[in-house]
Amino acid sequence: MFETGDNAAVSADTSAETGGETKETKTFTQEEVNAFLAKDRRENAKKYADYDDLKAKLAEYESHKSDSQKMQERIEELEKANLEGIRKAVAAEYGMPIELVTGMSEEECAAQGEVFKKVLEDAKPAGPSSKVLGNPTKGAPALNSDALESAIRSKLGIV
Repeated sequence: MFETGDNAAVSADTSAETGGETKETKTFTQEEVNAFLAKDRRENAKKYADYDDLKAKLAEYESHKSDSQKMQERIEELEKANLEGIRKAVAAEYGMPIELVTGMSEEECAAQGEVFKKVLEDAKPAGPSSKVLGNPTKGAPALNSDALESAIRSKLGIV
């Protein structure tokens, strides 16, 4: 219990029943209580002494984190641009519309180009389309027809 004044005493009840015997209570002077409190404050100050350092490190980490996020976004942009370049090159190489090249890698795009090339070769008429000459095209679609585009899209897996 705390009392006011310079020579105030604090009583700590340390009495406990042990085998029927009681222990005496110990009293502390105000100076001793102040010393205990000061010691406790110093220990707490030591415990949180590096708080400002940790706070600075956290701020530095967060700034690097945002830098790494910016770098990741930039990498994604470059990969997308690279993929578009690959798609354009494959489309030009195989003479196909860029919309039909949907692969996510160079190998996939090249495979789509090969399929396009094969479909295009299969769709070419064997000779002139004149029925007068007796050489019909056997129902093959014209190179600019919707049927050819549909056939190519289905072979490439594009809906």
